[in-house]
Amino acid sequence: MCCPPEFDASLNAPAGSVPGWPGACLAGDYPRVGGHACQCVLPDNAKYLDNTLEWRSPNLEEFDANKTCSLLDGRSVLVVGDSTAQQAYATMVYSLRPAGCDHFQFLHADTLVHKHFGVLNRGDHWMQPLSSPEQASYPDVVILSVGAHIQREEDYYTVIGDVARDIVALRKTHPEITVVWKTQAPGGCTKGASSEHPLDAGAKQSGRLFERDGATIDSMRMIGVP
Repeated sequence: MCCPPEFDASLNAPAGSVPGWPGACLAGDYPRVGGHACQCVLPDNAKYLDNTLEWRSPNLEEFDANKTCSLLDGRSVLVVGDSTAQQAYATMVYSLRPAGCDHFQFLHADTLVHKHFGVLNRGDHWMQPLSSPEQASYPDVVILSVGAHIQREEDYYTVIGDVARDIVALRKTHPEITVVWKTQAPGGCTKGASSEHPLDAGAKQSGRLFERDGATIDSMRMIGVP
């Protein structure tokens, strides 16, 4: 379903100590799951996804929210990126909420560098909330992801180069912040109404995304970004 108007309004309210961070990630019983989509029916009216997620890869250990929260040890996490990053953020938040983890924020930045590359360019530059010396506190971990709104390959790799330089600069001013790169997720969208399964639609993007991810991982490893 689409989010109610009051939900979008709630996202414009500042939260935490960094101006510009989104406000409440939940409004009433409508948790956001990416873009303007909300899930309105939840088990026992809970405001998180409980055991509704299916871990499909046989190579992944069964997800343990309590263990993950213990490893985070109260550290705050800021996820920055487009709607696919937002969907990953929503999955993380709703999965960890039962264990008591609530130190998460999402910042919308479709291209990370606030430049138009052919699709949408919502949000500001990813460094904007981290570059002001007036902030009272900063996130302990920043997770970055980009790709869906950058059409041309040359533009994508230009962005990766710019972001890598930004990360190096950020380390000089805030060495306590850990920056992590998240690989891309297929959007799973078709241009119009279709009987095609979303996973099949997303698979069509996987070849290009795999090539991008491989090159980006190499670039990030060179500067020590996990």
